[in-house]
Amino acid sequence: MAIAVAALLGAGGLLSVSTAAVADSRNIQFAANPDSLGAIPDGACTGQGPARAVTFAVSGLSGAARDVRLDGVSIAHTWISDLSVALVAPDGTAAPIFDHIGRASTSDCSNGSSSKLAGSYDFTDDAPTSISAAALAANGSTIPAGAYRAGAPDGAPAAITSAFGGSALNGTWTLSLIDSHAADVGSISAASLEIVDSTGVTITVAPSVTSQAQPTFGFYLGRSAAIECSIVVAGSAPSFSACGGPGWHRATVPLADGAYTFSVRPSYDGLLGPVTSHAFTVGAQSCASATSASRAADDAVAAATTATTSAAAAASRATAALTKAKKAVAATTKAKATASKKLSGKKRAAKVKALGKKLTAQKKTVTKRTTASTAARSALAGAQSTQLTAAISARDAAATAAGACVG
Repeated sequence: MAIAVAALLGAGGLLSVSTAAVADSRNIQFAANPDSLGAIPDGACTGQGPARAVTFAVSGLSGAARDVRLDGVSIAHTWISDLSVALVAPDGTAAPIFDHIGRASTSDCSNGSSSKLAGSYDFTDDAPTSISAAALAANGSTIPAGAYRAGAPDGAPAAITSAFGGSALNGTWTLSLIDSHAADVGSISAASLEIVDSTGVTITVAPSVTSQAQPTFGFYLGRSAAIECSIVVAGSAPSFSACGGPGWHRATVPLADGAYTFSVRPSYDGLLGPVTSHAFTVGAQSCASATSASRAADDAVAAATTATTSAAAAASRATAALTKAKKAVAATTKAKATASKKLSGKKRAAKVKALGKKLTAQKKTVTKRTTASTAARSALAGAQSTQLTAAISARDAAATAAGACVG
């Protein structure tokens, strides 16, 4: 049984959300290796400086690149035409981001844009203006932070994604920054590389069991495709309809209790990509039970902790009492030996006899306190290894079950 997606989503369709609001389980965004960030070595007109090679460790992708971009490139430099910047794939394929903007050649040190970089910049194929055009327009002032296309020296835009059409995606990518003129300097302090492959759409927020009457699903698709969605009762064939364009999305749908399958697939210029599906259950009662069990398990851990603390205190008292009794036996034994040596006659016999009776009583006390100490230590071990351990294990299991619910 298919459910009309358009009707469920309403006239407004899907609601776009920020990347901070929805986590991407395929990790399509890769932060720069912090150790590779830093100052851009200064160069000279007669010879360029060594490159600042900012690296990104990319993994978990497959298929071809549908979208490649640089996000949050935090860069500062006081003369942009000193710089040649390129993104390099693991196989050595390079896409220039910008290169000596405004210069006729790399050796033409007297010309070029003197505009400054000071902020966070994105480099993407869908931005309206190239970084080269923005630098020439700034005319020596600071280029505003924001999104730009890659650009040729004369201001024309350049493509990033298409340069990597045949490149393997996984491996070490490099953002190479080279300064080829002295005096003005700069640095890079942050950058992220975003690559969307052609394997399909990632469902990023999808509860297995939810107490919500309107569960929420988040998903991401690159900027070169549209999304089709399907929500059906479990066991039914998908029934897809258009539900949004590229970017981050959140779909909220009102559903009755039951088992369902939520599916999404990309559409690349009419060519359909692979389907990504997620089975889930709407059931308020199951979530309520799981939550209640989790709370009870928390209480059990607290009770077991209290019992363990009490058992530890009892064991400590029993040990102290046994130690005291043993010291008393030692003192009486010493006193008896001293009386035997120093006294004589009837006086010695009476003293030794009295101390002997006292010693016998003290040894009985030691025996009793040894038994009590052994029992207290056994109780402590049981509380620690059985009650508390079992309670913690049960609590963790209950928390996992409750964690599958989104209420």
